[in-house]
Amino acid sequence: MRRDSPRVRIIGAAEASGELSRVEVDLTESAPASPSEQRASGEAFEAEASSPGMEAPAWLETQSAEAPLAAWVEDSHTDGGAKQPEPSGPDAKELGKASRDEGAEEPQGFAQPPGQAEGVLSPSESRADTSPESESLLHGGRATSSLGESLPRRAAKRGGKRAVERLGVGIVLGGVAIGAFLVGSAASLALVSLVVVGAEAEAYAALSKAGRRPASLIGLVGAASGVVGAYLKGPDVLPLVVALVIVASFVWYLSGVTKARASRGIGATLFGFGWVGLLGSYAGLLLDPKAFPDRHGIAYLLGTLAVTVAYDVGGYAVGSALGRHQMAPAVSPNKTWEGLAGGSIAAIAVAIEVITRIHPWTLSEAVALGVAVIVLAPLGDLAESMIKREIGLKDMGSVLRGHGGLLDRIDAVLFVLPAAYYILEVSHAH
Repeated sequence: MRRDSPRVRIIGAAEASGELSRVEVDLTESAPASPSEQRASGEAFEAEASSPGMEAPAWLETQSAEAPLAAWVEDSHTDGGAKQPEPSGPDAKELGKASRDEGAEEPQGFAQPPGQAEGVLSPSESRADTSPESESLLHGGRATSSLGESLPRRAAKRGGKRAVERLGVGIVLGGVAIGAFLVGSAASLALVSLVVVGAEAEAYAALSKAGRRPASLIGLVGAASGVVGAYLKGPDVLPLVVALVIVASFVWYLSGVTKARASRGIGATLFGFGWVGLLGSYAGLLLDPKAFPDRHGIAYLLGTLAVTVAYDVGGYAVGSALGRHQMAPAVSPNKTWEGLAGGSIAAIAVAIEVITRIHPWTLSEAVALGVAVIVLAPLGDLAESMIKREIGLKDMGSVLRGHGGLLDRIDAVLFVLPAAYYILEVSHAH
């Protein structure tokens, strides 16, 4: 049952003082009070509220005489928009009676005491009529939404929806990658090039938002050249690509193609290329058919991705459920030591139980990869979080629903790829 605003404010003041018996206001009159009586009643209440034994709460002093309780506590019958006006005066009595006549079950504690008019609530009954959510909010409990649903519960629903989206997109991405690997090295190279160039484009877009003005075209061409050149010519081509990107960046700003400070622009260009393009080029090295013939390079790249994804999934699941101790609160408050432990266990388990079943991975190679992932994957995550926090971004992109951008998905992989390549090079050298 709804209550008129003056009665609710009087009850609040009495509860704040701890002396309900001191507030004696007759709300059982069948006719509305005259203006003079209302003024006299208000003056008497203000005088008593300001007495030494009864201090009125702060919210009573700032709320107007006509403002209903809904202005302070969000009404559970609204949709979160404008507050609905509360009935007052003699209409409140009729409204209360009508709501009971409609067949609503009367909650316990609503029996009318002897001598009290029907439809008028005593202070104790007003408390009984308060919903659990509003009662919790009135007394310092959890916050509630406009529909009476606790905010933590709504956040949990949103988190669940986001987890489902992440899972669905992850399944699609995994299917696309496996399909490309099954087709062959050329399809795998095309997919890797597309992902690396797209991720570097997101990095340059973020740097541009921060006012860095990189020579994006130079960096993107360098990224594509690095991946394809590594696949075709091996590791010897990477120093050449780096040198060409450096020289081309200087020429770009010397010719005035981009009007910006050269040092900042060149630095941003080389930073994006080195972070995404150069590290991503190691995927091309893993696919190199001369270094790893008979499609072994595809198996090595698949194993590297699988262990890194296992770390991400394990860390996300354990961190979401059990995360309490922040790992790097100044950089990424959501990263926890519990998540790191969960991701590490998942990475080692997948490396030993799954990757060793993929030919030509050996047990020693799989274990070494698992250890490298445990060390480098969290560094890759934190490195991207550091850049995003400096720039003021939540995600590097939005192309992957529930995941953010491409760079948000491969930030850990970029740090793991060089380690995987050199682990396999050393292993094959012996």
